Amino acid sequence: MHKKIFKNMSILAILVALAASFLYSAYYYSFFRSQLKDEVKEKAIIISKGIEGTSDKYTYLKKLDLKGSSNRLTLIDHQGDVLFDSHLDESVLENHLTRPEVQEAIKTGSGEEVRESSTQLERIYYYALRLADGSILRLAMTTRSFQAIFYRALPYVFLFMASIMVLCVFIALGLTKKITRPINDININNQEFIPPYQELAPFYYKIEEQNTRINEQMRALKEQNSKIKLILSNTMEGIALIDGMGRVLSVNNSLLDIVGAPYEEYEGRSFLEVSRKSILNESLKAALQGKEGRGELTMGEKTYSFTLNPVYHEGIIAGAILLLVDVTEKYKAEIIRREFSANVSHELKTPLTSISGYAEMISTGMATFEDSKTFAAKIQKEASRLLEIITDIMKLSRLEEGKLQEDIKEVNLLKIINTSAERLSGAIAAKELTLELPLTEAYTFGNEGMLEELVFNLMENAIKYNKPQGKISVELEEDHHLVKLRVKDTGIGISFEDQERIFERFYRVDKSHSKKTGGTGLGLAIVKHIAEYHKGSIRVISEIGKGTTMEVTLRKEG
Repeated sequence: MHKKIFKNMSILAILVALAASFLYSAYYYSFFRSQLKDEVKEKAIIISKGIEGTSDKYTYLKKLDLKGSSNRLTLIDHQGDVLFDSHLDESVLENHLTRPEVQEAIKTGSGEEVRESSTQLERIYYYALRLADGSILRLAMTTRSFQAIFYRALPYVFLFMASIMVLCVFIALGLTKKITRPINDININNQEFIPPYQELAPFYYKIEEQNTRINEQMRALKEQNSKIKLILSNTMEGIALIDGMGRVLSVNNSLLDIVGAPYEEYEGRSFLEVSRKSILNESLKAALQGKEGRGELTMGEKTYSFTLNPVYHEGIIAGAILLLVDVTEKYKAEIIRREFSANVSHELKTPLTSISGYAEMISTGMATFEDSKTFAAKIQKEASRLLEIITDIMKLSRLEEGKLQEDIKEVNLLKIINTSAERLSGAIAAKELTLELPLTEAYTFGNEGMLEELVFNLMENAIKYNKPQGKISVELEEDHHLVKLRVKDTGIGISFEDQERIFERFYRVDKSHSKKTGGTGLGLAIVKHIAEYHKGSIRVISEIGKGTTMEVTLRKEG
């Protein structure tokens, strides 16, 4: 308001100053021109008296020596012929009888005219005076002379005009401050404030009412905004709100973590400053054109599903909303499910094919009586293997779903180790292995049958993948509230790449070796699930050609 009033008053003052200066200049120019005309007339009269007072007027005129001056003197006879000219040769000049100032002088005694000179090609003021002998004395002055004098005076005019303008600006500034100071002092939050001008009272009270309403709305909006920010900041999914120009309206920390952007204030900044992932930026462009964008984004070891939807306001695209969801586990689960389905099909198909083949040969009579006994034994073996696979699959499924009878009690791990060693004594002797068992008892709370299966599977694997005449060591270590069970062997070892996958179902490090040793390929998967069921963990330490250590950590108390 202050600027507007000051601007308008300054413009008005400057316009008035310009108008005054223009009028003053016009008046000054007209007055000075009139003065110069009077001066020309006086000179003409003086010269005419000088001519009439001498016997040799030509000599008198030459003595005036007006050549080169701004005044041009011409003597014309009553027929219009030029007798004398101060600037040009008389012989080359045409007859001047038809000139308006000459005609007027012949008739009335004097005449004047302003026109373009045909000889000097500029505007000239002519004054003609009839002499006693009937000849005409004409004195001329170029308007250039008027202008030269006027232009010399212009700097003073401009200086005066500039001074007036500066003065007007200062006056406008003072008046503006005087007018706006009471208005600037208005305090809407002061209930006892009285408007400085009576005319402003309705306006003031209306603003006060609106200010109260706006404050209430702002308070409500801040509360709502705080709730939204709180919800967004505690949301695991990455969320970003973007306007129609691709600028960030809001972005939560989860999204910044996902795209690897630093924690900064991004509101009002381009989304490119948050993420330069081309797939996101291309989808954002499409969303701002009204097309829904969906896809997957891989960041390191994690996979995210993203959705970019356009947001409409009154039928116009106002922006877009981005949602990033971590689907890593879902993605991995889908891969495991597919691999599991493929492996189950393969593992079940192999014994079923053998059973079907042997049974067909017996049923068609192709096998002899002796062969039938052999085939029957093989059928029984494959059926047992098939049953073992199905049993392990069902067992693993129950572990994953938690559908187990929780017969939890204190379990003596040393007793379980000794029982498993006794059951595996034949296999140990067959490979001439050395077995070292712990001597100190250690206890944990859990399901005894499941823990026995865990120990048995680990020791069985140590036998299967060990070298002949190798060594197996079973250790128990108590560490505060934990018990650590280690099963070490001096077998073939596991590569670093395979160590992360050995607990997957049906995964085998050496498939050719696994066919010789047998097994379902589910043993370590069951071991891992049993350990996790007991709120424990398992890790593997291995080196190719040097052996493997399986370490299970369990709680002492349930």
